[in-house]
Amino acid sequence: MSVGVERLDQDHRRLLEITGQIENAVVSGAANVEIGQLLDSLIDYAEGHLRREEFLMEGLGYEDYGPHRTTHDVFRRWIVDFKERYISEGDPGISESVLEYLNNWWINHILKADMEYKNLFSARKAEVDALLAAFDAENPKAASV
Repeated sequence: MSVGVERLDQDHRRLLEITGQIENAVVSGAANVEIGQLLDSLIDYAEGHLRREEFLMEGLGYEDYGPHRTTHDVFRRWIVDFKERYISEGDPGISESVLEYLNNWWINHILKADMEYKNLFSARKAEVDALLAAFDAENPKAASV
């Protein structure tokens, strides 16, 4: 599942871990507050990751940056809308829909779309490292997530 950049691979593993925590919380019947906190963690971590990935794509002139960013924007809107709906409605069966969406995101985005930039990022490792350092310097909160 490696995209050829350890920092992005770490992000993907952490996102998968948070998704697993959400799934465990839903299956075990955890309180809405706990699930809400996990969703907040997912939103915060995903935002830092998506911004980092977009910074790299833009900095390297990735040809599919625009469409890829659009898929990120759709994810951002979906997860925030879901969280707001979850808070306002409680859990009338919508927890399962977040799990289905997140699992589809893993399959269709991370394991497919993100793999499309692997060759570019791997071939330009020195530039990737410099861009990551620049991103971290400009975005200390995202760097520590």
